[in-house]
Amino acid sequence: MSKPLKISGVARVDDPNPRLRFEWSGIVFIDAEDLAALNDLMALPGPPPPRFTREEMDGHAAEFYAKRDAATKAAADARAAEIATFRAQFPTLADELLASEE
Repeated sequence: MSKPLKISGVARVDDPNPRLRFEWSGIVFIDAEDLAALNDLMALPGPPPPRFTREEMDGHAAEFYAKRDAATKAAADARAAEIATFRAQFPTLADELLASEE
C-alpha cells in the first residue's frame, strides 16, 4: 500500500459504483504518490451489503416498539397495583402523600 494522500478534499463514494469525489477550489498539485494513493483508494473493497432487507428492519422495529409498549404498560399496571395496596392499607396517609400525583 502506498502512502496516504497529501491532499484533502477527496472522498470515495460507493453509490452505486465506486468513484472519487473531489471538492477543491483553486489549484491542486498532484504527484505520483498522490496518484498511487488514489489508485489504492479505488482498489479498496466496497461497503458490505445490508444485513437485513427493509421489511426485516421494519419487522424488528415493530417488535422492539411492541415489547417497549408492553413493558411500559406492565410498569404502569404494577405502579397502579402498588398504589391501590397502599391506599387499602393506609387510606389517610395515602390521601396526603398521593394527592399531588392526582
